[in-house]
Amino acid sequence: MADMQELEVDIDGLLADPAWQGHPLHHALGVLMERHRDLLRQLERITHIADRYQGAEHERGMSYCQRYEKQLHQLERLLRISDRYQQIMRRQHEELRQQSTHDPLTGLYNRRYMQRRLHEEALKLGRHQDQLFSVVLADIDHFKAVNDTFGHNTGDAVLMEVARRFVLNIRKYDVCGRWGGEEFLLLLPSTTEAQAYRVCENLRRVISETQYRGTDGQSLAVSMSFGYGSCRAVEDLENTLKKADSALYDAKRTGRNRVSPVIEDEVGTI
Repeated sequence: MADMQELEVDIDGLLADPAWQGHPLHHALGVLMERHRDLLRQLERITHIADRYQGAEHERGMSYCQRYEKQLHQLERLLRISDRYQQIMRRQHEELRQQSTHDPLTGLYNRRYMQRRLHEEALKLGRHQDQLFSVVLADIDHFKAVNDTFGHNTGDAVLMEVARRFVLNIRKYDVCGRWGGEEFLLLLPSTTEAQAYRVCENLRRVISETQYRGTDGQSLAVSMSFGYGSCRAVEDLENTLKKADSALYDAKRTGRNRVSPVIEDEVGTI
């Protein structure tokens, strides 16, 4: 019962939050919540009627065992109905939670979630002075030309395939999100810049070697540019993001399909 009350409080909070007023599930969840409460009121009325009926049966000489079995049957039926509604509400709540943290097209984490994770990871550095993490920004080269030439459906297919390749080729504890448009962000915990370079170069190679096809079956080439930086203190987070963004811009400016900055000692070892 406590869990159900907490769930109702969570849902009421979501329904009252102006940020979710225009969400496609907002109205449906509100209607479902009202129906749930209507059901609870009906259950209370039914229980009251059942109590009165029990008194009437007692007056007619119904045995205690018969009355108990009848009431137990009614309660079991009401509990089954209540359980079904609670399951529906939990599913709705989970869908809202999923959509608040994930990009609907690629299934990756969205920018809002990644910003929170970056901040959380930076706060850990204050407790562990010897720790660090790296941030990678990656952008699909000439993505506008893909949309213009092959159509937005093909562009969406490319984004989904790139996202899938990223997930398949990063470590389990790395975090990948869609930062916006055709740009992706990787959070690499406990990763030096040299290690981040190797991760980027491996992903760059995987993406460029993958076969992509348009909706008409025509093949197309896709490449990506990467920039990265490492963070060693919570106050360095913004500068780290700026460094990665600047490095990505440098990779684009110097020819695309490359990782910046280049670590010469790592070239040829990947």
